[in-house]
Amino acid sequence: MKLSHPIVYIADEKYLHLLPANLDQISRFGAPGQLVYVVTTATSIPMELSAFGDKHPNLNIVFKQVVFEDYVSAPHPPKGTQVTKIALLKFFLPEILEEDCILYLDIDTLVCASIDSLLTYYPRNPIAAVEEVGTNAFLRGDSKSYFNSGVIVMSLQKIRELGIYGQINNQITNKDFTYVDQDLFNIIFEGRVDFLPQKFNVFICNSVSTQLGAFVQFPTIIHFVGRDKPWKYPRKSKYSKLWIESFARATQPNPSSTQLVILRSRRGLFNISEFLNTLVICRVKVAAGMKTLMPKAIKDVLRNYI
Repeated sequence: MKLSHPIVYIADEKYLHLLPANLDQISRFGAPGQLVYVVTTATSIPMELSAFGDKHPNLNIVFKQVVFEDYVSAPHPPKGTQVTKIALLKFFLPEILEEDCILYLDIDTLVCASIDSLLTYYPRNPIAAVEEVGTNAFLRGDSKSYFNSGVIVMSLQKIRELGIYGQINNQITNKDFTYVDQDLFNIIFEGRVDFLPQKFNVFICNSVSTQLGAFVQFPTIIHFVGRDKPWKYPRKSKYSKLWIESFARATQPNPSSTQLVILRSRRGLFNISEFLNTLVICRVKVAAGMKTLMPKAIKDVLRNYI
């Protein structure tokens, strides 16, 4: 029987309190005794996370506290790029961890089916990922295959052999990058990636009507792409509800104050920009509806004066 790969998350202080939702689903769909590394730049681990393993004995959670500057020597990514700086630590996991092969998952992913096949998959190339068929690849206008860096099986041993760390620090400040870590992954591992089935990284926009991943009927791992996250201002989509349910289950009975805000609202943290945007959309829809219902004679009169 093949040994299961450890699962790895990277989180700073801002995102650590969201991890219970991820860990709750891993406890359901991971391997027995699943090893989970949480690589973090936080100087202290929240008590509720430290005690999470006690409530889920089938998980072995190891917190790896690191200093960001010990690995990333380049300046921060330029403004306007859509990435948090801590995401750059993905490249340095071969140095941070003494493992042969891992499954890396972004915080804004959620496992919702068995991942046994991923946990025992050893890529022929240094990494294995899902080709991106969504907005990013379309905007690039490039015929080359472009993969998403939110779900990656990483052969840390093969990556160590490449000696890529100097190249990473030289490229981080490239102003042509929009998704710094992801663009850089695609440059470094071009032609050196196994492509995984789409079901392992299904894009879900956090809304009811627009689902980029709707063509995948039974996703294994969903990925809340974009700025609108389920903990931020979730709408009533199936997978937003799944995230909230997992989060609620995992944070009981003693959620932190920040977690409590999410749980009490059952809609996530209030976002004023999203609220105003909703008002504008409602106004447009009401106006369109009134125009549809308006008699033709009145429309003709208004058209002459407006």
